[in-house]
Amino acid sequence: MASSILTTSPQWPRASTTIRQRAGDFSVIESSPLHIQLLPSTFKGEPKEVIHDTNWRAALYGAYNTFIHTDADHVIVDAIPRQYVSMVNRKDPKLLTSRQITLDMSREEALEAVQGLIDVSTLQDLKAKHPKWDFYGWTDDWNSIYYSDQQPGLGAFIHALQPYCTHSCQ
Repeated sequence: MASSILTTSPQWPRASTTIRQRAGDFSVIESSPLHIQLLPSTFKGEPKEVIHDTNWRAALYGAYNTFIHTDADHVIVDAIPRQYVSMVNRKDPKLLTSRQITLDMSREEALEAVQGLIDVSTLQDLKAKHPKWDFYGWTDDWNSIYYSDQQPGLGAFIHALQPYCTHSCQ
């Protein structure tokens, strides 16, 4: 299963500029059950809210892209912020393990969580082909639950996923 993530969809994980396998931001821990780890970049001095939201978005990105772009029926996603001194000084990052988020969910549970917030029939409805750029990207509905400044917002999405959070989900 682990190799299918990288071979069945050329858009995953390289679809994001923030999650890059070559930079060590993404790794497969186990293939059965599928268990991935994401290390989103954060920077010293950022407000706790920014680190919180960045880490949650990485966890959501990992879980939902896995279901959209693979045939996995279950995924465990660990998101651990990796803090750098600055954008320029990226030596010796510190893992903020106390901020780790672990989501352990099935495809059905992932769909139910978003259906409680937005009107979608399938997880594939969260992405659509952009007519101008000829690639698949997140829909406005997805963005309405992925970002804090939209409605229903990231807070509502996090609340809907609490039953699937198996690690400190602060």
